[in-house]
Amino acid sequence: MRRRAWVWDAGQLDPKYLSIGPVNCSTTAAFVSCLTAPATTTNLAKVQAATGTALPVPYAGYTAAAALNTNATIAHMLVWKPQYSGTSDFWGNYVANGNYNSFQVSLAQRATSGLTFNVNYTYSQNVDDAGTQRSGYDIPSSAIGDGQFHPKNRIDRSISINDQPQNLSIYGVYTSQYGKGSLGGSNFILRSLLSGWQTSMIFQLSSGLPLPVVANCSTTQNVGQGTCMPDANPNFHGNVRINGKWGQGVTAATLGSQKYLQGYVSTGTSGTGTDNNTDVANTGTAPACGASVGPFCNSGDYKVGDAPRFAYDLRGPDNYRLNMGLRRTFPINERLNFVFGVDGANLTNHTTFGNNAGNNQINVNINSASFGTLNFASADPRSFQFSGRINF
Repeated sequence: MRRRAWVWDAGQLDPKYLSIGPVNCSTTAAFVSCLTAPATTTNLAKVQAATGTALPVPYAGYTAAAALNTNATIAHMLVWKPQYSGTSDFWGNYVANGNYNSFQVSLAQRATSGLTFNVNYTYSQNVDDAGTQRSGYDIPSSAIGDGQFHPKNRIDRSISINDQPQNLSIYGVYTSQYGKGSLGGSNFILRSLLSGWQTSMIFQLSSGLPLPVVANCSTTQNVGQGTCMPDANPNFHGNVRINGKWGQGVTAATLGSQKYLQGYVSTGTSGTGTDNNTDVANTGTAPACGASVGPFCNSGDYKVGDAPRFAYDLRGPDNYRLNMGLRRTFPINERLNFVFGVDGANLTNHTTFGNNAGNNQINVNINSASFGTLNFASADPRSFQFSGRINF
């Protein structure tokens, strides 16, 4: 399903108007961007003189209202329904365009010699334009750091935030067939100990979730747009992932302090990056993006960030679990028996980091000092539960 244009654009400024940002509408020595200045006749004339563009006035009386109300800015004049202080799109917020393709294999073993099992495997790709979204308009080359024109919605159409290409599920039950024909089966004690046991198993494995890297934008960055995105540093070469596999070296006390992504940008200054690759604050003046040593930079003034939605194919950790159960029925007489059971959860004692019930719990904001740290570790250690019941 595709959204109508007005659904995408509600509350957003068409990026083609970001070129107005550097135009000064101040009446004093201090700079005031014409985007944030009232849409008076005088200020509209300044914009036309500087850019050669005559801005459309939405209705008669708007410029007069702007002379009395500072909320009637030029930027507000250029959004959908400027006669209102703000607009919300409750329907459009939950509509997107997506494509899901998968290769699925299922293998089933019917009960044979006490064994039955199912193996289900899916290899898939989920592509959409939901989640992080910069703009519902075409983005001109002048309004983005990479200098390329991006048609409406295309820059944010990529691997979905919920994309998990690998999914494997195995479950099965085996009932012991040990009897007189088995090795040692002529021995009554061995038959009594080894026959009648039933073992069940569930194993699940899934790929990690993509990491949508974002940023904090100042009042001169990403003006009137959607999600604040950083710029990708075209001169960066290397691996954004650092310090081994997810969760390596952390304890309960240090969770949230160990970084597994490099790229922290300590300053919010437009168009700058970092002067070190140790993920600490800049030791000097923040370098321009081209001189930065990190993978990300702040977007420029009155520009949209150009980093891909899932830059450098970053993903959180894979998730897997192995659970097993063991059962045996011991007959006491014709009408009475005792059932013994033991259930084991998370037998490999595997800890899942940064993924809480399918929700990413890894800091992905490049302007946060905790960028690349883990905010979650699963709290389900290996455990066993023993049970017994009498049937009559």
